[in-house]
Amino acid sequence: MVVKCDCGGEIRETIDGDNECIICGNTIKGDDNMAHDFKIEKISGTAKIETLGALLSSYKKFAEAAGHPEACGGNYGLSNGMEVKLLAKGVHEQSIYGYAYVFETDTGSKHMITQRGLSDIKIDKPTQMPEQTYAEIAEPFGKQFRDAIRESYSKGYADGFKQAKFDTKMDAINEETPQQVRDRIVEQAKADVQNRYFEGHDGVGEVIDTKFGYCHVEFVVNREKRTVVALLRAAYVGKLILSKGIAKCHPNDCFNEHIGKAVALRKANGESIDQYANVPNPTEAGEGDIIKFGTTDYTLAERRPELDSDRDGKAFGVKESIGWIGDKQFEIIDDSRSEVSEFIEKAKAAEIEGEARYEVDRMLGEIELMNIPPQVRRDAKEYAATIFELCGGECEWD
Repeated sequence: MVVKCDCGGEIRETIDGDNECIICGNTIKGDDNMAHDFKIEKISGTAKIETLGALLSSYKKFAEAAGHPEACGGNYGLSNGMEVKLLAKGVHEQSIYGYAYVFETDTGSKHMITQRGLSDIKIDKPTQMPEQTYAEIAEPFGKQFRDAIRESYSKGYADGFKQAKFDTKMDAINEETPQQVRDRIVEQAKADVQNRYFEGHDGVGEVIDTKFGYCHVEFVVNREKRTVVALLRAAYVGKLILSKGIAKCHPNDCFNEHIGKAVALRKANGESIDQYANVPNPTEAGEGDIIKFGTTDYTLAERRPELDSDRDGKAFGVKESIGWIGDKQFEIIDDSRSEVSEFIEKAKAAEIEGEARYEVDRMLGEIELMNIPPQVRRDAKEYAATIFELCGGECEWD
């Protein structure tokens, strides 16, 4: 569509965004000081470029309002008859131009043009469903269709309810059991202590960094009293004790050496012990656990699954006897499962007192006679050999 002036001349847009007659020069100024409602519509469709002279290369306000500021710029690579994709449509500020369009070429470049510069405009019209209730939609189709809709609705509700129950069950499955929580906290406690150690200088051995400076840590574990004491000794000042922390197991709780050490060490160094405040008791027994059966304490040995029963539960051998016991018959009172057994603790104490040679000699024969797990046996031999060598002796194992 060609817009003409009163004199009959064609009106075209100037580089300044004004409209000027090509014959008489009459100019219609664009009003930059007034906000204009372009009534932008996001559209999808196609058209052909009819007249390159209708391109809007500097109509920045329209490009920004349409959400395509990159459409304002050069118009290189365009030609009459080129098919383009329509992206947006709006009302030009000057009514003589009617609508303005934003379009995109096959190469991805975006441009603007007035409606007179396009031909074969085809805009896809989205299908809109009226807002109606199920009953209103079904009314023309009779009772059969209404019943089908109600049945679908009911089935959808039932399926949703089943899915919700399934999701709830899965959430419960994914939650940690009390035993898993305890196992995780025990491993955390081990790392809490072990990760503090590093090799000190000047041959002082392993030390930890505390608020008192570099210290050696000495743990005193008393299983009978269910306590663990952590002593912080100055690494470079004659083993002076700088601080002490005591962890005492509650009478209703299961003792664990590793948790006790972490708590005692944190107390000695003035740190929080909140992460160890609510540790669940064990619910699953394992080899190495100390249990109470009646009034007697035993240490669990290997599992005996062939003796499992509904009445007695999972069966275990016991170190102190040739018999067996089920996990429904006892209470776990210590699940430290420490790799350091009683005789190793005695050896450590003897080493401190300068009596390692006598203690190791006495234990060499005992180790082979003790009914202990193979890994603990190997650790015992290794530790005994280390102590023996420290005393000036030599130790070889078959």
